[in-house]
Amino acid sequence: ASEEVEPGTGWYYTDWLTIPCAASYLWFYNMDGSTFAPALLIDRATKPYTANRQENSPIYSVASQEALEESLDTRLLDVSLVSLDIKAEMDSVNADKVKVTVSGERALEHFTVNEPRINVMLYENNIKPQYQAGANASFKHQHVAREVNSTWGATLTWDGDTYTYSCELDVADNFVRDNLGIIAFIWDYNEQDPSKCDVANSAGIHYSDFTINSSAGISSRDTAVEATPVDYYNASGVKVSSRRRGLNIIRMADGSIRKQIIR
Repeated sequence: ASEEVEPGTGWYYTDWLTIPCAASYLWFYNMDGSTFAPALLIDRATKPYTANRQENSPIYSVASQEALEESLDTRLLDVSLVSLDIKAEMDSVNADKVKVTVSGERALEHFTVNEPRINVMLYENNIKPQYQAGANASFKHQHVAREVNSTWGATLTWDGDTYTYSCELDVADNFVRDNLGIIAFIWDYNEQDPSKCDVANSAGIHYSDFTINSSAGISSRDTAVEATPVDYYNASGVKVSSRRRGLNIIRMADGSIRKQIIR
């Protein structure tokens, strides 16, 4: 089935993985009234990270994997002025909610133009497709957004230069726990201009890093897990056998995600 979105944002289909906030995010994909796909965002930033080199839109037209890696490498050179430390807690393995707490500090008071906002998303990996055009039999959906704290995030409250933000996200019975993760990002929200909504910094943790409460008390799933590499992904999020030239995304045994550039 398809649904009509607001005038000027074009027509897009919805499917079984679409969540309610997705239609609102089409706002980012409008460039002078023109919308197109496939396209993506790199920290919702404008040039020099976008192939179209337009200052009025953060959308990135994917020309090639090499061009994408070059843009990501350029973005990674920018200094982050705010930090994020994520903790996630569930009452049990089968709990229907996860409590997420994000804390950190800023290196500069006005690191965004407007009041910074924080989004927290629950995502799931390795989802088998119902149908995917052009995909082989082994294709699986990765980084699928399942729940979000708020479409446009929450305004942070500061205690000097530090903050702590907490929220709860729903965990449906059909979500595969071992494939879940949390992503949080802090960004500059200008409700009038999609080109002025840059993400200042982001962080993520895997389900193996969640804390699961039990009748015996609170126990961390990964306190004895050594931080060694488990999986490698290229800049496109495709799993590879080892580190490659360019941007490498590395999932560690303790659930943390690291990025490494090999030139």
